Amino acid sequence: MIRLLIVEKHLAVRLALQVRLHSAPAIEVDASVASPADAEMLLETMSPDVALIGLASGRVRDLEPTIQAISSFVARGIQVIVLTSFVDDMERELVLEAGAGCYLLKQIDSTKLIAEIENLVKVPAS
Repeated sequence: MIRLLIVEKHLAVRLALQVRLHSAPAIEVDASVASPADAEMLLETMSPDVALIGLASGRVRDLEPTIQAISSFVARGIQVIVLTSFVDDMERELVLEAGAGCYLLKQIDSTKLIAEIENLVKVPAS
């Protein structure tokens, strides 16, 4: 079972992601929070396998809390997928440098999102 944490500012988007991911038998949404700071507090009591982090602002200068959260998650062994409303090359570069495994559009098809989550946590063959 893949334990998932959703970090997304907008409640409606968090709920929609939960509904979309409910169809995946291998994925369990452990928690859903509004901010990276809320997620950091939760990590004291839970250990998700993957964090889905939503970006909203579209301004690189507003990315610092998210960059810090990504680095913190990765340091704890948590895989990170960043979801964004539109592609921004600078944003993509910064989140991938911070350790995110994927940078995807929020409009991604549910089946593809589930596959990305599952692929991210696969154990490499020896």
